[in-house]
Amino acid sequence: MRKRHLLISMLFGCFCGGSLSAQHTHSECPLPCKAHEVIQQYYELNPEAKTEHTKYRASRRNRAARPDSYVIPVVFHVFGKDFLGQKVDDVLIKDALRRTNEDFQGLTSNWGDENPAFDGIKRPLNITFKLAEIDSDGNATSGILYHPEEKGFGNYWHDKLPDYAWDNYSYMNIYLMLDLYGDGVTNNSGVSWYPDKNMSDQNLARVTYNPRYIGANTSENFRRVLTHEFGHFLNLAHTFDNGGGGFPDGCADGPNGEINPGDFVDDTPAADKMLMTESDRNCHNELTNWTNFMNYTDRYSMFTVGQVDRMLDALDHDARITLWSEENLKRVFFDSDVPRIIPGSVTIKEASANDGSFMEFYKFTLKNAQIATIKTLTEGADYTVENLPSGLRPRLVAVSETELRLFIDGEATSHITSDNKDNIRFTLKNSVLTAGELYRNDVVLSLNFLDPYTIIHEEAGNIQISAGFTWKYLKLKKEYNNSEFGIMFDATSKKLFIESYQKAMVGTGIGQNLAFIAYGEAINNKSQWVNGKTYPNLHTIASANYKEWNGKTGFIGIQFRANDNKGVHYGWMRIAVAEDGSSFILKDYAFNEAPGKEILAGQVDENPLNSILVFSTNEIKEDPANDGRISSSIRISIMGENNFVKEGVLVSGTDYTTNRIPKGMTAKIEVKSPKEAVFTLEGTALSHNSRTDYAYVNFKESIFSQTGMQNTKQDIDIIFIDPYRIVSEEVSYSAGPGNKWKYFSLPSVSAEYGAWEFAAGHLKLQTYSKQAICYPQTKNLVPLPSETEVGPSSDWATPLDQYANVFDIHSVNFTEWRGKTAYVGIKIPFEGNHLYGWMKITVDKDGTSYTVTEIAFNEAPNASLLTGQLETSIGAISDTDNGQIYFDVQNKELYLSVSEKSQVTVFDLNGQTMISATVFCSTEKISLQTLVAGIYLIKIENASFNKVEKLIIP
Repeated sequence: MRKRHLLISMLFGCFCGGSLSAQHTHSECPLPCKAHEVIQQYYELNPEAKTEHTKYRASRRNRAARPDSYVIPVVFHVFGKDFLGQKVDDVLIKDALRRTNEDFQGLTSNWGDENPAFDGIKRPLNITFKLAEIDSDGNATSGILYHPEEKGFGNYWHDKLPDYAWDNYSYMNIYLMLDLYGDGVTNNSGVSWYPDKNMSDQNLARVTYNPRYIGANTSENFRRVLTHEFGHFLNLAHTFDNGGGGFPDGCADGPNGEINPGDFVDDTPAADKMLMTESDRNCHNELTNWTNFMNYTDRYSMFTVGQVDRMLDALDHDARITLWSEENLKRVFFDSDVPRIIPGSVTIKEASANDGSFMEFYKFTLKNAQIATIKTLTEGADYTVENLPSGLRPRLVAVSETELRLFIDGEATSHITSDNKDNIRFTLKNSVLTAGELYRNDVVLSLNFLDPYTIIHEEAGNIQISAGFTWKYLKLKKEYNNSEFGIMFDATSKKLFIESYQKAMVGTGIGQNLAFIAYGEAINNKSQWVNGKTYPNLHTIASANYKEWNGKTGFIGIQFRANDNKGVHYGWMRIAVAEDGSSFILKDYAFNEAPGKEILAGQVDENPLNSILVFSTNEIKEDPANDGRISSSIRISIMGENNFVKEGVLVSGTDYTTNRIPKGMTAKIEVKSPKEAVFTLEGTALSHNSRTDYAYVNFKESIFSQTGMQNTKQDIDIIFIDPYRIVSEEVSYSAGPGNKWKYFSLPSVSAEYGAWEFAAGHLKLQTYSKQAICYPQTKNLVPLPSETEVGPSSDWATPLDQYANVFDIHSVNFTEWRGKTAYVGIKIPFEGNHLYGWMKITVDKDGTSYTVTEIAFNEAPNASLLTGQLETSIGAISDTDNGQIYFDVQNKELYLSVSEKSQVTVFDLNGQTMISATVFCSTEKISLQTLVAGIYLIKIENASFNKVEKLIIP
């Protein structure tokens, strides 16, 4: 699965004409279809479905006399009104469906003309996808329904999906929505599933598609992705598919010689990767059918004979055969010009004023009938409306001879979501027509009320953004379409950014710098809003030239469009920025649900603001030196009308209390100003193996100038780390013929890598932009011998991008690794530092494949290690309640912390005593500068224990 993820990431530029950094892809370029992935996930959850599909595929039914043509009734469900600036209406959908029909029928202008090598096997399918005219309840319909926004229908199962679905055995359901998978990503194109009776039984059969890419909303080529999804609905796989699993790609056979079924179509040449183009040849040196609708291509133009045969077989599948049956077509289509009223919408939503009123209206179209007089019609005489809530009244206006609009005037007496109505019955009398009688006169409608607006406040979980964790995508509340933001550290410019996706934020008026907003300050339409821009010109928290935020905790003013685009929501983010501006913590955020209504910085509910004590973070961590000390601090700020009444170091027990402070350490709180204090831990923890101590600090009311201070007690997580060691693991990650790609990650640090056969005889190591040791001015990895130092002074190189210029192990011009086992030096960014390590790699004698057999890295930040080294040269010899002994490799010092008199002795391997010392219940350091590089034994003994361990000095 990771291989496919990598290849899809390479595809962005092909669809969009350029590449994008990861943090910006979610709302920019259209992403390709994920049918293969979601279908395999479905099969994993439902193994019987895969069995059904395989069985059906193996026993295709050959009908003696197939119909000359097919008609499939379709219904479009449109969720939402605005799709990042794109609109959807009946005209757009009808035109898109017409052009998809032309694709299947071979009527488009470029039918096959871009692919002369395959002209002989191009084949149309005489099928028409036609908008349904009668719904599942027997009412007249346009086949296009508009609903409030939903998301996530691209996932196999969604709780709400059956609520909207029309009978899968009578209608092909197409769901148009912006967020296909409910993950905040708004540029997935579409997805569909193969015929499956279980899915149809549950009303889950469907095409889910992004309306940004339908018909005239996108390019002529990309709108054909809808045709591609219809192909999946009729059992077509991607031309580069691998038969649903068990094969490395869509071209190579299985490891034991099994024949690869690929896309299960014989006349589409096997493809070993997606997006193969006109001149590309597959692993059998064949041209591929690159313009096929089931490829990913910039020249969609054809289906093949084999694909059409497969679709014809699919139309006979139990899950599809009823759709085109004569009985069904009679049920869902009119056979004459019957006068009828067609609702354009059956649900309207309470106005954004949240007062029980409705600004939206119901729209009705008359087909094969006309209104006698264009006017406001009379309730009772011309129409009736039943079941309207108290306080509301109907008003029906004929705006043309064939269009009616039903307005709902007044204000509902009660208007919370539990008052929603889905049984409003509208009936139009035949007397308003010039002639004739309607097929049905009544339509059932719905009213959706909103709950009263409130302040939405969410804790962010103290997300820290720094060089070690550079990016986090946020959606403030999933129900709000436009509430997406990103928080980031930019490694190139060393700036702290907020990615607002071009939404305005409160700025200083100088460039994109964000203003520091104090507690209680109003955020509203009078704030100094600065429009957002695209990367790298994002809203800036801190940079070399902007340091207003450094060392402060404060508020950022934000806004985003309301779902109905009839206003904006104002809100804030609370952040704490490091003294040097190199990192920041997002603590929490809030916004006002009422469009256009202000919010105060720090406001979390409807109550007036009180003074509050804010801690910049609730956790502190042992220093990278791993010696039991903690240098980091916690800033404590007073927000609101209150102050500290003392300055300087506060008195424990008098001004505040603490609990569960680690042994060997003491808490210190120093007031720096009337509004700010700093919490630190002094001393050295006697025991500091990996654990978290859950301490707390509680301020006395007497330390403040006024009563009523909130949040005076704060839990603090004190995080210790295990003594550093060299982490190693035996593995087997291979790349070569039959196994082109293997994704893997390093233990405990989640550093991603990939073993990759880029092409025949061209072997690469994907590092995802992490550095490795290369020959100067090349991307060729150096085959390091055993016991080579890997560290800060090594020859590090950075890959230029994520595709052709990732590191080489073997190529036509670089054969040094051929037939060799050696080491690759690697460098891993981690929590603002670097960890150094190696991979042991074996390349076969002809350079066609390689295997990573072992991986190791030093947990000590910025510390070297030797290739092949498995023993740690930094670490605790003992870590118990009785004491700890620890070796600082960089300073060649032995650090001891014991709770009772102890004897420490260092021996060489011949048993000779090199160093001996007695430690008396204290903390002490012993220099080992006199020892040469080598392996030693170290012994610590006291009344409680006696232990000997190995010590390596590099």
